[in-house]
Amino acid sequence: MALIDNVKGGDPRGRLLGAMSKEGAMARTDDQTTPPLSNRLHHRVRLVAVLLTIWFALVAWAFFGSGYAGVVLAMVNFFILVVPVLLYARWRIGQGGAGAQDDPDRRASFLEWMAGDFDTWQARLHARDAMIQILLPIAAGALGMTLFAVVLHVATGT
Repeated sequence: MALIDNVKGGDPRGRLLGAMSKEGAMARTDDQTTPPLSNRLHHRVRLVAVLLTIWFALVAWAFFGSGYAGVVLAMVNFFILVVPVLLYARWRIGQGGAGAQDDPDRRASFLEWMAGDFDTWQARLHARDAMIQILLPIAAGALGMTLFAVVLHVATGT
């Protein structure tokens, strides 16, 4: 019964199942350490997300000419670029005036953060997988818009 409760309790990788099986019991040693757990993104991941967002917003200008479309695009870009600024302001307020040296994400190297786990409200993921799931949609959108803009300009001859 405890095995079922542990699985329902949210061990997403089945560590408890592996540890309770013969193979898991033989493979597990007492000197193994658990990977570091973080519920915050590393500062480099946040920086890449902001840069991808800026790239996405700037590439959108390639689709529009002058006139009212430019005004509408300027407003859309304003809202796209305001989001990272607001997130940065929220992050700084959440620190409560702590400096960069107090930030646990800055203390851990990027490779250490990537080797650890990332705790979300739904499950615990490898930090590398969480970073890919966060950055991949933004990168795909920015790269796709860039490719569409190149094809548009090649096709129209401008």
